[in-house]
Amino acid sequence: MKLYHYSERTKEYVGSTSARRDPLEPDKFLIPARAVTVSPPVPGQNEAVIWNGSEWEIVPDYRGTKYYLPSDDFVEREEEHEVKELGILPPPDASPTMYPLTQEQQEIEMISQKSAEITRRAAIAELKSEGKLPPDYKES
Repeated sequence: MKLYHYSERTKEYVGSTSARRDPLEPDKFLIPARAVTVSPPVPGQNEAVIWNGSEWEIVPDYRGTKYYLPSDDFVEREEEHEVKELGILPPPDASPTMYPLTQEQQEIEMISQKSAEITRRAAIAELKSEGKLPPDYKES
C-alpha cells in the first residue's frame, strides 16, 4: 500500500512511501501521522497540493514571488514585497518590477531632476564668483 505524506506546518504534499504491515495484525498496514492513502492530484504552475483534513486540495503557490505596489503620492515607489505563504496571491495591482510610472509621474520626476540640476549649477556658479572653488575644479 502506498502512503502520501504532508507537512505538519503547511499541510503540503511532501512525498510518498510504501506502508509497512502491522506485525501484530499482518492483514493490516501501519499508517503514521501526517500520511494518507489517497493519492494527491498533480499541481500546475504556481500551485501546490495540501491535505485539508479529508482530501487533497490544490491551492495557489506564489511563495518567493517578489512584487511592488504603487504608492499614494505618485512620486515615491513602494518597497519590495514577497509572498511567503501558500494560498496567497499577489495583489491585482502588483508589478514584478518597480512599479511603472504613469506619464504624469514621469513628468514630475523629470521636472524634479531638472530642478535639482539647476540648483546644483547655480550653487557652483555662486561659489565660483566668490572664489571659493579651487582653480582646477571641473564640473562632472
